[in-house]
Amino acid sequence: MRAKRWIAPLALSGMAWAGAGMAQQYLGEMVDKPPFAAAYRSLLAGDPRLPGWLRTGGTATPAESVTVHGRALQLFSACKPHDCPDEQILVAYDAASARAWGVFVRNRNAPDAATPDDVARTTLRWLGHPDGAMRNAMLRKLRFPE
Repeated sequence: MRAKRWIAPLALSGMAWAGAGMAQQYLGEMVDKPPFAAAYRSLLAGDPRLPGWLRTGGTATPAESVTVHGRALQLFSACKPHDCPDEQILVAYDAASARAWGVFVRNRNAPDAATPDDVARTTLRWLGHPDGAMRNAMLRKLRFPE
């Protein structure tokens, strides 16, 4: 009986999402779509040491809406194909200004259960000069994925 109580709310939440006309967007689908493509390429161009999989967007989850400085942003999340624990990227995109900020996360020799909280092995490379509030929004996603 307990499981049945959760079915209706879950079904309704899915219907609300679909009814709102919000199509799920993934980083890999956006890397070639203007104006996102230009903002994304600009992020990657700033650091030639970034891995090649970033150009195609990797293995992604649907973008989430976040608010930073009162602006609605899309937060894209992806990881290295077949190696998600080791390399990840988050990209915050402001459609109104066509600007993007990001963080590339590398967990050296990460065990399968590693998280970016394992500071001893984790390096963060900030992209696009995000300010403190923008960094906090991305760090929150890294620490508390849904």
